[in-house]
Amino acid sequence: MTLEEYIAGVLRRRDQPTFEWEDWRVREYFMFEAPDGFLEEISDAAAFGLALASASWIDVRLSGVSSDPMLSQVIAAGWANMLEPEASDYFEPDDEEWVGPVRAPLATTAIILMDAMYGMNLNPDIRLRTSWMADFARYVLEDDAETFDAWFNWAADRLARVHPRSEMPKLGLFDVPVRFEPVVGRDVFVPETDYDPATARSSLYNWLMQGDRDNPFIDFSELRP
Repeated sequence: MTLEEYIAGVLRRRDQPTFEWEDWRVREYFMFEAPDGFLEEISDAAAFGLALASASWIDVRLSGVSSDPMLSQVIAAGWANMLEPEASDYFEPDDEEWVGPVRAPLATTAIILMDAMYGMNLNPDIRLRTSWMADFARYVLEDDAETFDAWFNWAADRLARVHPRSEMPKLGLFDVPVRFEPVVGRDVFVPETDYDPATARSSLYNWLMQGDRDNPFIDFSELRP
């Protein structure tokens, strides 16, 4: 079972959203401070992976009312970035094209992920982006927010066991982290699915290479198993 199949199986709503939406107020829907101690027991790579997996909840939720592949492609580019930062390309949605309660949330989700990948020099706290994504998912998911929260808490607990903070690379005082590592695989986010951190990289590589090879946000030539 894939992550997307799991999400589709537990969601109750994939119809037209009913949450309040005004494009000019978008930051009010998610841009809050992360709680004290938020995800402090997991690695940076795990926090980034959790942001990507949370974005998939929004993507699957809105796939019932939008056929645009943009967010799915950006999420895949995020997983490619997990393997190799040079494999993903920056993308900024056009504000005039991505408006309203369906397209604007898709664009907002993509923007949060792009900030996680390319905004670390301005604010290196990856957990803040994961917190933003979780808060935004709760808003977009409406009646399914509690289901999302139960999954999110379960995933955070699992990550603390298999990708703890202690496995993060040790950096010197002036070192700048250039990648999220060790790599976190997608299977860790699917309940009742076996997961082996030792095969996370090869599994993620195979998933990307078997996916949409026309994804405009991935340079497949940069990927390595």
